[in-house]
Amino acid sequence: RKQAPYRPTQLERAHASHLLVTYFNTPVDTDDNAEMRVSGRDAVPFLTTSGVERSLLRLIWSVADPESVGTLTVRSQFHTLLRLIAMAQAHFLPPLPSAPESGPQYINQLNEALLQNAHLIIAIPTFNAETNPPSVAYLLGTYRSPPPPPTPISYGFGNSGSMDAGTTCGSLQKSHAFTGNNGADVDISRMLTNHDLQHQMWQNYQQQRQSEGDSMGSS
Repeated sequence: RKQAPYRPTQLERAHASHLLVTYFNTPVDTDDNAEMRVSGRDAVPFLTTSGVERSLLRLIWSVADPESVGTLTVRSQFHTLLRLIAMAQAHFLPPLPSAPESGPQYINQLNEALLQNAHLIIAIPTFNAETNPPSVAYLLGTYRSPPPPPTPISYGFGNSGSMDAGTTCGSLQKSHAFTGNNGADVDISRMLTNHDLQHQMWQNYQQQRQSEGDSMGSS
């Protein structure tokens, strides 16, 4: 059975659009099923600057290109490719098999990892080819796409004791907005695939709890 493509966040979609425009001469399109063409030959020089092993990159490409066409023909394939590279950089993928004949089995493991970790917040992939990578504000303000249905996000901060797993950050969502290049406010609270922004949200929550504690102590 063919696996459904990975559904990117708005930030991931914006980052993919930026890479396609900048490095692969592909126009912007917000439709994940829109046609495009990125050949493996053209992609390899850029993808290898991710720092991910070539052997792993070949297997990741096989996940994005299951029919072994050698060319990614729809944008959703590119989203899958970038997500798996980001997972590799964040050490969310199983270890590479030592035997080459284990490749097909490992591809299945990559598909499972992609599906099982689809809900996780993972930083967008980085490439050394980007000597001046764009900011999150630039990406979201320049490559805008329709927002997904509003749903609360739960963040767990492990054993830090400052925020329990499953705590809803609804009150924090309202404060994470910036003005895009077109002058419109863009809410980025639901697009946190950037670790710096996630840490900023955690710091804001800490400050909010401290302020509430001070208020209770003085009353």
